[in-house]
Amino acid sequence: MPILQNFIFRNERFTFDQKSKTGIFPYLLSILRKYGKMGLLSIENTPKKAEEKYKRFTKEFNTYIKKRNKLKILLLQIRTDTDGIELEYRSVLATSGLKPEQIIRKNLFKMKRVDKRILKGYDAIIIGGSSDYFVSDDLHFLEGLKRLVKHCYDSNFPTLGICFGFEVMIIAFGGHVGDIEKYSELGTREVTQTSAAKKDPIFSTLPKKFYAQLGHRDSATGLPKGSIKLAYSKACPYQAFTFKNKLFYGFQFHPESNKDEFIGRMIPVANKYHVKKRKQLEKIIKNMKASPESATIITKFIDLVMNN
Repeated sequence: MPILQNFIFRNERFTFDQKSKTGIFPYLLSILRKYGKMGLLSIENTPKKAEEKYKRFTKEFNTYIKKRNKLKILLLQIRTDTDGIELEYRSVLATSGLKPEQIIRKNLFKMKRVDKRILKGYDAIIIGGSSDYFVSDDLHFLEGLKRLVKHCYDSNFPTLGICFGFEVMIIAFGGHVGDIEKYSELGTREVTQTSAAKKDPIFSTLPKKFYAQLGHRDSATGLPKGSIKLAYSKACPYQAFTFKNKLFYGFQFHPESNKDEFIGRMIPVANKYHVKKRKQLEKIIKNMKASPESATIITKFIDLVMNN
């Protein structure tokens, strides 16, 4: 459904027009949901025009899907716990709208060298989070990862960083990251867009405020020079950033995560995020909410990769 909605939104000639009451309109009925299906209405002033628009839409959408199915995305993981590795991969896969064979994962802890050669054969890179490690740790791959991030920027290679990946992108370009307890977050938080986000191709289709899942001890305390701040939360001033005319995004929050999956991921590591008591964790879990809007971000990023 998100893939279809994004396609319609990006193609104004198919978007349902409230004034003329014409266009393509997707809908989901309970009887269809049972079988994982959805309906599609083509509304025009005459049956012939409606049929023509429907045929034109399905032809273009099928072409779009074929192109999308050819993409290859590299997921760099910074994890050592087996459950965390699998949960992150499945979450990225689910929110990307891609097939399993289209997202190839590599674990930085198992790599002797990290350089631009690992990008060969891929259309984009996603740098994931880490429940066990921080950018302040002495990690053998960290300097190579920072150089790789700079190469991606210089070569206009589509890049998306999540949590740890976000923080690496920050420090690679001279920004600042620190362990500041008042900025630390765990659970669901409301994220607010900046005014600059209104013109961004990913954020412009999201509401001004939306819920997202977060789990970070380290936080950005200053963005790189020349970057664009896209979002913030009540506790943390920097939740997302990009650079002008670059398909290069960093997110402190986890756009790949949903409420239930994130609860399973965060319980074993809550003590690392300034959560010192069991009652604190129970309160965080009780207050967690669904985050359907942030779950569309990776799909939107993939769509931008297609047109890059």
